[in-house]
Amino acid sequence: MLSIAKYSELQELDSVILDTFLPTGKRSTSLVYGRIVSNPFTKSKIPTFPGYNQTVQEVPPGNGNGAHIHKNTEIFLFLDGKWEIGYGFDASEKEILEAGT
Repeated sequence: MLSIAKYSELQELDSVILDTFLPTGKRSTSLVYGRIVSNPFTKSKIPTFPGYNQTVQEVPPGNGNGAHIHKNTEIFLFLDGKWEIGYGFDASEKEILEAGT
């Protein structure tokens, strides 16, 4: 079965992730498939669950996810801009990623 989620048809979800209420947590989120841990009743564009979640986030400079942990691996794909990814027990280990490098 082929499942397609066109970017132009994704629904922007407002306030589905708890840390968006923090001053540096501003971002828009669209759920392609899976579920959002803090809001499991959110409907995804593709209704099947492949065993993991995929969201699309647009993040203004200086904002992002709050430090958190998962039992599973978390993968970040970024399309443009400069990103700081914090990881480890207290997110004190960091990597800077820039588009085109």
